[in-house]
Amino acid sequence: MNMKWNITGCHTKSELIQALIMHVDRGEYYEQKTHLYHVCEPNEQGITVLWSVMEFNVTKDYKNLLKMGRYLYIKCYTIKNEEGQWYYSHCSEYSCPIYLTCPLEFLELAHFEQLTEWRLKVRLYHRTHSQV
Repeated sequence: MNMKWNITGCHTKSELIQALIMHVDRGEYYEQKTHLYHVCEPNEQGITVLWSVMEFNVTKDYKNLLKMGRYLYIKCYTIKNEEGQWYYSHCSEYSCPIYLTCPLEFLELAHFEQLTEWRLKVRLYHRTHSQV
């Protein structure tokens, strides 16, 4: 999977994480906020994975795509630092994240844009790593 990295003006990883989980209000149609999040320790490549359950509240039927209501979905952010500059990339569950460290409780909370195959891999990952 080829990730597109977005450059940020953040000076620290904590600052970037706070920016990524910030509430977003999109006016008359919807608002989006982080319902729950989990930060994993950096991997061997120095990449930190930030998992979040996003709450997407549609306040008015949105462009014939979504009806009014509350939707919860999983989002995966990857964060890295190169030469003092912070970068991030992101995808939703539906885009099949390459990482499998998503907390199991997130699978129970999020019911929008589910990807069954990826969820099975996450459950298997946790089963095999909890026995180590």
